Amino acid sequence: MKELTIQDVETIVHRDENRVMEAKETTGELMKGMQSGCAFLNTDGGWLFFGIHPTKLIIMGQDVADRTRQEIAWEMRKFAPTIDLAAQYIDVSDRPGVCLTIRFKTPLKPYISDNDPINGQLNGELNGELNGELNGELIHPKSRHCSSY
Repeated sequence: MKELTIQDVETIVHRDENRVMEAKETTGELMKGMQSGCAFLNTDGGWLFFGIHPTKLIIMGQDVADRTRQEIAWEMRKFAPTIDLAAQYIDVSDRPGVCLTIRFKTPLKPYISDNDPINGQLNGELNGELNGELNGELIHPKSRHCSSY
């Protein structure tokens, strides 16, 4: 993936939040962000940004501690089937902190994530020791269904 600049982020963000871009103010919304990322994987792909005001679409940036970086890496490993995701931390030029960017795109579908509360019947079927299949893909017993938009 091409390394983005803060100007690239501004260009993407100014297209407005839509089906291919999700803005979260802080990584405190990491779980909701990963749900959106899973939906991106099950559709045409998309961008997930942290450190951007979701309604004003202003790049605010945020301080990201080492522990938060580890949590982000951990959450990105919860997708099934496994996907190679990279978080990019882009310095915000006029204020301290970074804008966190994750690009979700793959030709493989469907994807599930441990973070999706829309688990309903599927999670109940998979809870415990059983593994299941979804369109031929192995589903981890602790994973939950992830829907698309």
